[in-house]
Amino acid sequence: MLGDPTYWLLDTVFDPNPNPFARDGYYHPMSYFGPAPGTIVAHRNRYGEMCSYYDSYSGIHYQIPLQLNCLDITDATSCIALCLP
Repeated sequence: MLGDPTYWLLDTVFDPNPNPFARDGYYHPMSYFGPAPGTIVAHRNRYGEMCSYYDSYSGIHYQIPLQLNCLDITDATSCIALCLP
């Protein structure tokens, strides 16, 4: 498993090409952080990056992209990224 400290909480905005979290094979190991199902919430700037999601029915960790979730779609400060299918 390729791991990182809780970089899914990092608020840094990267250009698409040098984004260290968007390279092939990299994912935020959120489902492995803490007790199952792990962490599902990330900073909004991590939207679109890959994360691990724990499916409690199958007991399998899947890699999926972080999804944007906003209270008000016109206000980016109301958004978070979720590691949910």
